[in-house]
Amino acid sequence: SSSPARATAAAVVLVWYPIRRDMDDDLEKWKADLARVCGLSPGSRRGVAFAELWVLPRSAGDGMGRFVGSGVALIGSPDEVRDRVEVWLPILHNTLDPESKGGFAVDVKTAK
Repeated sequence: SSSPARATAAAVVLVWYPIRRDMDDDLEKWKADLARVCGLSPGSRRGVAFAELWVLPRSAGDGMGRFVGSGVALIGSPDEVRDRVEVWLPILHNTLDPESKGGFAVDVKTAK
């Protein structure tokens, strides 16, 4: 029989978040907090993968906080999902930002 705890442990959750200009410090804190509250067990191969794509520079020094891109946190995603994201994210970036004003990143946090 399956229990809610077992089902939750096997769940994969996707969380969208905005990327705003000159807000990287706040975003890094949020990502660290999210990874911490997910309560990943040490030794688990499942983690939190952050995939980000932005089409304008992330820093302008104007403090305006302008929307420049999007990110998704893949919580509890298997390695295969992260591997595929690393393949298609550069292709998507080249399609949406042919002048390469922005960028993309994949960051994986696992339990230590």
